[in-house]
Amino acid sequence: SKNEFRFDQNDNLARETSFTWDSDEEIWVPDWEEIFSFNQNGELILISGYNWDEISVDWLPDYIEEYLYDDKGNMTRITVSYRDNDENVWVYYWKDEYIYDEQDRVIREYAYSWEPWDEIWYEDWMTEYEYDGNGNLETIVFYEWDWEDEEDWVPDARYRQEYDGDNNLVNAFHEEWNEEEEEWEIYMKIEYELNQEGKIVLMLFSEPGDTEDDWIPVTRMVYEYDN
Repeated sequence: SKNEFRFDQNDNLARETSFTWDSDEEIWVPDWEEIFSFNQNGELILISGYNWDEISVDWLPDYIEEYLYDDKGNMTRITVSYRDNDENVWVYYWKDEYIYDEQDRVIREYAYSWEPWDEIWYEDWMTEYEYDGNGNLETIVFYEWDWEDEEDWVPDARYRQEYDGDNNLVNAFHEEWNEEEEEWEIYMKIEYELNQEGKIVLMLFSEPGDTEDDWIPVTRMVYEYDN
């Protein structure tokens, strides 16, 4: 396959077209295409996706991604719709919404799915972000919507991150919510080792052992860099 890229006068990617090779005809055949639109501030506001139709020998609309921003340039919403070419209409698929604090840091994200029969948005996921006094991302908590019992957001997973005095990430903990005990249980610990340039050279993954300070190494990732 091959991809062709076109840029606008502001050097923004305006179009990407993908082709596949037809070995019988020995020609490149269009496969899919994306067109990117920007506002006056240079912010991406629309991605239009198309698939090549060999019968009509033309591009057929497939999906669109719409982006919305606040006055500060923070992205507040992404809405994705797909094309029902039989009915010749756009149908919502999913959307994400973002909330920011006074320092323009995202603190909450909501994910919704569209229910075409009821024509309403249903809650799927919520993610909360917390930062420490130095602005480092400290905690990420994932919730899912409980439609059966609580009809509310229920904790699912949590990531906690620890930093050294130079704001380098040194430890991360992946925790899962124990619904019966109503508490967080550590699933995995990740230790980071950095070089003098602040680049990660080692990630060590460990599972909890029998005691609080007992960790069982299971995987490690080693990073190497050129000069």
